[in-house]
Amino acid sequence: MGKLTYGMMMSLGGFVADPSSQFDDDVLAFINDEMRRSGPEIYGRRMHEARVFWETYDEQKSGRATQANSPVSGRDWASWSFRRRWTGP
Repeated sequence: MGKLTYGMMMSLGGFVADPSSQFDDDVLAFINDEMRRSGPEIYGRRMHEARVFWETYDEQKSGRATQANSPVSGRDWASWSFRRRWTGP
């Protein structure tokens, strides 16, 4: 049987960007390294919407090497999105 691992990342201060809304390259590099070690992923709707950017990312349009090296770009395994839906009483 396979191994299922649950994980999450969170900053202690609740912030993931600086005052100008830019991500820290060291933080992105750490996250990228951690994600490269994982297999298929399951996301909720909101996280999937936040990450869909990477599925169509064109590294020629950005000078940030850390974003261009995202483990999501060029992945050869799947990620799934799910959401709960209220069907009423």
